[in-house]
Amino acid sequence: MDWIGQIQYLADDAEPEDRQFFGRYVDQASVNMSLIRHWLKTCAEVHGTSCEEPGKASRRLGRIRVIDVEHMVVVIAPLDCRYVALSYVWGGRQKFEARKELFRISPSGLEYLPLPKDLSQTILDACTVTRSIGERYLWVDSLCIVQNSDIDRHDQILRMDAVYSSAILTIAAGSGAHANTGLPGISTLRRFAQYRAQIDGIILAIPFPSLTTLEQGSNLIWNTRGWTLQEKVMSRRLLMFTDYQVYFRCSNMVWSEDVVLEKTRMSQNMQKKPQPLRWAADRTLTRKPPTMMQRLSYYFIRLFDSPPATESIPTQLLNYTSIVREYTQRTLSNPDDAVNAVLGILRTLKNTGPFYHGLPREFFDEALLWHILDCSSTCKALNILPSWTWAAWSTRKGCHWFLPDLRDTNINLYPKWILTDNGIEEIYRGRLWKGRIPSMPHLTFRSTNLLRSVGCFIYMKTAIHRLGFGKRIAERFTPVPNCDGLYHLYELVDKWDYCVGEIWMSRAVREAYKDRSADFIALSRGRSLIGATPASRYIPREDSSDTDENNYPPLPRKKWDIENVMLVAWTLVEGSCQIAERVAVGKVIYEASQNLDMEWVMLA
Repeated sequence: MDWIGQIQYLADDAEPEDRQFFGRYVDQASVNMSLIRHWLKTCAEVHGTSCEEPGKASRRLGRIRVIDVEHMVVVIAPLDCRYVALSYVWGGRQKFEARKELFRISPSGLEYLPLPKDLSQTILDACTVTRSIGERYLWVDSLCIVQNSDIDRHDQILRMDAVYSSAILTIAAGSGAHANTGLPGISTLRRFAQYRAQIDGIILAIPFPSLTTLEQGSNLIWNTRGWTLQEKVMSRRLLMFTDYQVYFRCSNMVWSEDVVLEKTRMSQNMQKKPQPLRWAADRTLTRKPPTMMQRLSYYFIRLFDSPPATESIPTQLLNYTSIVREYTQRTLSNPDDAVNAVLGILRTLKNTGPFYHGLPREFFDEALLWHILDCSSTCKALNILPSWTWAAWSTRKGCHWFLPDLRDTNINLYPKWILTDNGIEEIYRGRLWKGRIPSMPHLTFRSTNLLRSVGCFIYMKTAIHRLGFGKRIAERFTPVPNCDGLYHLYELVDKWDYCVGEIWMSRAVREAYKDRSADFIALSRGRSLIGATPASRYIPREDSSDTDENNYPPLPRKKWDIENVMLVAWTLVEGSCQIAERVAVGKVIYEASQNLDMEWVMLA
C-alpha cells in the first residue's frame, strides 16, 4: 500500500455543494455506475466539443464492425455510429474469436456474427458497462477484426488509432493480466478495499493512488504493453478499471471514485488551457502561443532535461522522441508489431513526412541518433527490420535522445536515400539537396537477399573513420536517465591514441570491442561534445591570419563543430558493395574528420 500517507474526510453525508474536494465512499464489491453516468453527462455538458470532437486519426476510420450489446451480435457499424471501445491485455488465445467461417448473411445481405454466452469475462463485463451507460455498440479487437483473414487484420491494424480516436469512450482493463480477468467491481471483487475509520463521529479514509501515480509505475499490467500506449493516447475519454477504483480521464479533467472533483462549470484557469490532457496533435489551437509544458506531447510523457533547453527544437520532434521513449519501455508479444503498434500516434504529428520503419523523413538525421539504455540490448529481428531503427532492438529501459542532438544537428551534409528492391527513394529534404540522385548500385545475390529480408537499406556516400576506444569519461556532464549505471561515456581515439571524440556504450558493447579498433561512418554535423576533451591539436581556435594558430585561444566548447558518427559492424563486403549494421552512435570533433575519402555505404 505505497499510497498511504494522506487522510481524507468522507463527505458522503454532507450537502452536495459541501462535498467538493472531499473524500467519497468506494464500495470494494461494485463500481458506482450512477457516478460514471454522471461523469459522462458532466463532461458532455461542461466540456462540450473540447472532449466531444474526435481526433485527427478518426478521418481514416472507414468501415468497422461493432458489437450490438443489446442483441450480442457483431454487425457492420451503422453510419455515424456512436460506440465504446475496449482496451485490454489479451494474455493468450481468446475463448472466442471472429473467424471467416463463423459469419452469417442476413436477409438484407449484411454480414453478422452471433456471439456465444461464454465470451472472455473482460469482454462480457465491457458489454455490461456499455449497456449501463446507455450505449448500444462496443468495439473489441478479437471480435470485430476477422482473426484468420490476413487482409482484414492488416487493414484494421493500420487503422487502430482511428478506432480509438473515434470512440466516444474507451474502457480500459487496467489491472487485467489476460482477457478472462474481468473488470474489477463489475464481475470480480476489487483487490484493495478503502481503509476507513470513524473518529469522534467523523469518517476518515486513506485515499487511493492517483491516476498519474499508477501510470508512472508498473502496478498496471495494461500500462506496460506496447499496443495500449496508442489506445490510451488516442482515446478522447478513458474509463480505467483497476483493483483500487475506477478513474475517468477526458481531454480536460481526471476524476476518480474516491474524491469529489466534478464541477458543473470549467474554471477560468482551465478555459485558458484547453484540453491539457489530450494528445498534442489533437488539441484545439488557441491564439496564444503555447507554454513549454503545453508543447510537450502528453501529461505523462516528460523530457528528462529542463524545459528551457527545448525552446529551439521543433515541437513535432519533441513529441516524436517523447512518444518513442515511452513506447520502447513497453513490451510486445509479437516483434512484427514494433512499428505498427505506435505508427498511429506518429502519423498524427504534423510536418514529419512519411515514416521509414518508425523514423520520420523530415527529421531523419536527428532520429538516427537514438541511444539504447539497456546493457543487455541486442538487435532482435534483423530479418524483419534494419538495425538503424529503434524498432529493431529489444530493450527494457527504452531509447533516449540527447537534446543537443535534436537541437544542433546539421542536415546539409551526407544526403541519404532509401534503397529497396524496387529502386531508390530520396529521403533527404529535397529543398536542401541539389545534387544528382545516384544510380542503383550493383547488388550481389547475397546482398539482394539481405535487402529483401529487411525491406530497405540506407544508401549514402560518407566518410569512414577508423578509431579505437579509450578510457571511460566521468559522467559529471549529462547523466543518462534510467540506466542503472550500465551505460557509460567513453573516449574515441585515433591511431596515435589522441582523443578525438566520445561514444555512449553499454558495458556489454564496450567489452565486445576491448583492445581493438572499429569503423565509424559519418551521419551528420553537430555541435560540441558532452564530456570528452580532445587532444589540443584537434581543438579549434579563434580565426586568425597568423600562421601559428597556437598563439590564439581555443574556441569555447559549445562552438566546436563535430560529426555524429555511427559505430558499425560490416555484414557484407563484396567488391563495391559495403553493407553495415548499427552498433552505437557517438561524436568526433570535426578537426579530426578532415581529409577522409568519401565512400558509398549501405546501412542494413
